[in-house]
Amino acid sequence: MWIEFSTEEQNRSVVDLPMKQRLPLVQGIPLLEETSRELLAIHQQVVIDYCIYNEKNQDLATLEATLTLPVEGQTIVEAIQAPVRDNEEVDSEDARAFLALFEKSLPKDKRTQGTKKRKTETNTEKNAASKEKIIQVPYTEGRMIVKFATFLKVMFLFFLLLGGFYLGKSVQSEPKIPSEVSEQLNNLEKQVQQQAKIDTFSRFFLSNYYTGTKEDDKVQEKIKRFVDKETLKEFRGTEEKIKSILPWEVKRDGSTWQVSYVINLQNNQEKTTTQKVTFSIKEEEKQYRVMTVPKEEPFEINQ
Repeated sequence: MWIEFSTEEQNRSVVDLPMKQRLPLVQGIPLLEETSRELLAIHQQVVIDYCIYNEKNQDLATLEATLTLPVEGQTIVEAIQAPVRDNEEVDSEDARAFLALFEKSLPKDKRTQGTKKRKTETNTEKNAASKEKIIQVPYTEGRMIVKFATFLKVMFLFFLLLGGFYLGKSVQSEPKIPSEVSEQLNNLEKQVQQQAKIDTFSRFFLSNYYTGTKEDDKVQEKIKRFVDKETLKEFRGTEEKIKSILPWEVKRDGSTWQVSYVINLQNNQEKTTTQKVTFSIKEEEKQYRVMTVPKEEPFEINQ
């Protein structure tokens, strides 16, 4: 696994971490530990954003989360695992698969007792976890790996059609792909690719919108590259900062997408609330634009 750090511009003179560079966990974890010790010694706190990837060249992060340094009362490894381990909204199988791979990527002296416990799982459980790694979608904080239902359905249909083609090929002397099947495959492939772009765009927008900035003009300046010009003035500042992003639902209607995310917000008293936010996105001239102000509503899983 690989890890990438980022932080606010004013913090970069305080922390000596390579920013916007993907580092192997075995290299990134010791750097975080050293930075935590240095900040503890000078009695300063810095918020670090980190992304974890299964592969170095992976487009979307498997986990995006925020870490406050210095870390006290637990290890750096435990703090990084917390958004997955302690988040009840993350599917237990997804969490177990992620934590197992995370532990395996650590140096032996950094691994926790949880690794030993997972080694006692039955073969059936191991096989199930292995399969989950193959089909799970790297959407994520606690933005964590979440089963993106629409995405999985599309992929299932894609491979079903593809499997049907190859099955027919094995029993026919001169196989041909029916034009209707070929068109469906092309449409599905385009939709899968576009859905990933929609998710990435939405995350960038939400991260720039919920920054704790109360002034309307400053918020609008930050998000103007994401928002339709005619809608921009409707956006207002908010004291809440985003702490995590989880995809919930995506629907397409022509060139417009209706998306929903489950987000954790923290106010200036450090009180955290969970909200479901819904907004629409439209594609114009090969660019995406947010068309509506995110509608917030309290969220609880399985309520």
